[in-house]
Amino acid sequence: MAYGYHIRKLNQAYFAFHGIYGQYPASVSPIYEDAKQLKIQSPWLGDFLDEVAAMKDYTELMEAPKG
Repeated sequence: MAYGYHIRKLNQAYFAFHGIYGQYPASVSPIYEDAKQLKIQSPWLGDFLDEVAAMKDYTELMEAPKG
C-alpha cells in the first residue's frame, strides 16, 4: 500500500475511467497483443519501455507502427 491506496484498485479505476477496462466478464483486452507486437520490433527492451512510458493512452499504442 502506497500513501494509503491499494495499487490494484488504482489500476482498475484508471482503466475503467479511460474506457479500456473490460465491460463484461468475458471481455478480452487487445493491449497485450498490441504491446507484444511493439516489443518484438524494438531492438532493446529499454527502447520499448521508453516508447511505452511516453504513451498517454491506448490510442497511442494502437497508432504506434508495428512491424
